[in-house]
Amino acid sequence: MKKNLMIVMTAIALISILAVTSVYAFWPFTGEVSSTKAWLPNQYIDTDLDSSDPSDDGINPYVAGVVDIGSTSGVRDKCIRRGTQVQEYYLNPDRTDEPLVILKKIDCPNGCEKVRVRYTDSDGNFWNRGNVGQCITVRGNCIEYGDTGKDIYHRGVVKNTINGVTSYYADKKEGTGIREYWCNENGNLQEELISSCEGVIEEAWLESLFPAEIYRLRNRFNNLPAYCKVYESTCAENSGSVLYTNTAGELNSNIPICTQNNRYLKTWKCRGTSPTFVTTLCASGCSSEGGTAHCIVPTCVDTDNGFSEGTKGIVTAGSYSATDMCLGSKSLLEFKCKSSTLAEIQATTVTCTASCSDGKCT
Repeated sequence: MKKNLMIVMTAIALISILAVTSVYAFWPFTGEVSSTKAWLPNQYIDTDLDSSDPSDDGINPYVAGVVDIGSTSGVRDKCIRRGTQVQEYYLNPDRTDEPLVILKKIDCPNGCEKVRVRYTDSDGNFWNRGNVGQCITVRGNCIEYGDTGKDIYHRGVVKNTINGVTSYYADKKEGTGIREYWCNENGNLQEELISSCEGVIEEAWLESLFPAEIYRLRNRFNNLPAYCKVYESTCAENSGSVLYTNTAGELNSNIPICTQNNRYLKTWKCRGTSPTFVTTLCASGCSSEGGTAHCIVPTCVDTDNGFSEGTKGIVTAGSYSATDMCLGSKSLLEFKCKSSTLAEIQATTVTCTASCSDGKCT
């Protein structure tokens, strides 16, 4: 009995292994599927993809990125293997194929760091994502931590080595602005006083925000790392329009418009502090007459939609109405609207092939 039970259990285990192996061998996807939903093309967002460059495939290990295809959180590039690699997420070049999101593990010769990424999704919602991974940028004898290039909206530290002497520079508050440090394309240290900040934020030296090498040296700096203030978004609604400010403090507005051959009305509302749109099908069409897009409100309605001799109809125009009627055994008086936007009624006489009964040809 025990021997038979052992044989059965062994057989089940072998079948399970074969099943898993078969699925793995023929699984058609390479990477991860973030969603199987068929998102519209304009909903795809890869923050480290340069959409103006046709050759850019979104695989940019030295730029922290978030891939958003309509989900509430997105997929973030992240540091793995103890900071020796970045797990880079990018969109499938064929936006209609699965998987929609692909990952690639890329070595970081100088280590991987975690930074913040700010972006606006396809619905106009602003996101501020932390712990997004990117390979540390090294140009010649110059290394950047925290931000890449001249970026005044993120705090950064530069390590610069000349003739064997290493110095560290942290973006810092200076007057009402900041002094920004970065490495140029030739690997040389650059700095500039940015006086156009509307506000400056100084960030404490927190271990969770900086690479270990920089955090250990924090006492060498005579300042806290600083960056220009990012504005709080605002949004206000007004009769289908919105007035809003983005994180750069710029004032913008969106107004109602007619779309799809004047069949739909696109209006705006606020979702939190970000604008989002609502599309409405206009039964009588959409018009921009008067300077503001709106659904046309019909002033004349015909229940049989015009001259329809086989259907008895009633036309209503304002306070007036007319009902299709028989004038004789084969004569029909048919009414219709001259226009759905005018309170005018047209009439015509129709001779029925067979006979007229109850306001219609039979």
